[in-house]
Amino acid sequence: MPVTAMITKEQRDGLYELVRHHLYSIDNLWTVFGRSRDYATAERLAIEFGEDFRLLADLGWAAETIARASS
Repeated sequence: MPVTAMITKEQRDGLYELVRHHLYSIDNLWTVFGRSRDYATAERLAIEFGEDFRLLADLGWAAETIARASS
């Protein structure tokens, strides 16, 4: 059975910024996959970015999601 964790707005904002900054490097995936043909690294990055997108879906895509939801 899944467990739901509750986080504070400050924790959410920190996670949001971390994920957002990591996703800025998504071009690296295309570089290692297309140019370098480093498929092992491409697979690792794809998994990491997939996890980031799932977390972002949970956190909300907008920076002010929590503020709107709690008002």
